[in-house]
Amino acid sequence: MTFNTKRVAIVIMVSICTGCLGESVPPEQAASEWEAQAQAYEQTSEWEKAANAWGEAAEAWENQADILEDAGDIRQVSETREKAASGWGAQAKAYKKAYEWKKAVKAYEKAAEVWEKAAESWESIDCIQKPKDCYGSAANCWFNIGLIYLTGLDNSRKAAEAYEKAAEIYEANGFDILAELCQELASEAPVLEDDTESKVEDVEMLVLESQEILSDGSVEVCILNAGSAVVWIVEEHHNGVQVEGALRRKLPGNSTTCFTLAGTYTPGDDVVLVTEEGTIIKFTIKDSTSLSFFIHKYGYHHKIFASV
Repeated sequence: MTFNTKRVAIVIMVSICTGCLGESVPPEQAASEWEAQAQAYEQTSEWEKAANAWGEAAEAWENQADILEDAGDIRQVSETREKAASGWGAQAKAYKKAYEWKKAVKAYEKAAEVWEKAAESWESIDCIQKPKDCYGSAANCWFNIGLIYLTGLDNSRKAAEAYEKAAEIYEANGFDILAELCQELASEAPVLEDDTESKVEDVEMLVLESQEILSDGSVEVCILNAGSAVVWIVEEHHNGVQVEGALRRKLPGNSTTCFTLAGTYTPGDDVVLVTEEGTIIKFTIKDSTSLSFFIHKYGYHHKIFASV
């Protein structure tokens, strides 16, 4: 009798890592259960526990992808690797909320690696758009790594390297504007390292983490203020018209703030938010969050807005 040693090894590994779930379960089921645990921990702001659970889920999805690859189901392999990459990305976000910057970098690096594997899987069955989307997600991870190095770890050299990596992937996959912007960020990152402390304190790093159209037509946005200082949003503009009576929005440092925009919106509407310091945050309402960067600079102050 012969055995598929690769599959046996995979099942044993999943059995060990899922022991705390109470029983040995198949990788796909284990991944779903770990994801549920991660989401529960997020609801109670237990970010370290959430990060660990997301990591277990991502590993289980990778194990499932290996099993599917052994069976020759490449489409399912590609889709499952996307789930694994998303899991590593979720782990990175949880680590960021726990201020575990180095762990977040490692998780984003793993996510980027798996996104590229997913892209290669899609390429092997002659898909056109899917590989581009996955490579774009890998580039997003490198952008986030650059942001962490710049604002969390104060390492401009590493930030520049990450932005250059993101630019390389964007350019190779036709995201020319994003590649150009990342190249600009890479060239400017070392300048921030040489700035005086007072100049660095003036940097605003804002990341649009999500936007969602609610059932009543209103839009909820979640913005990460990756800097240490409080940022105030003082203006809202809808399709080029300033919204009267819009509330001032406080964005505390090193945290994500979610709020609902004034009025109702439909996909395709343009939104501009302006901070007290003059940073311009511009994006288009979509059914899902899109990738775009907006940079506003004056003097020695570098104002960066990014959506990833």
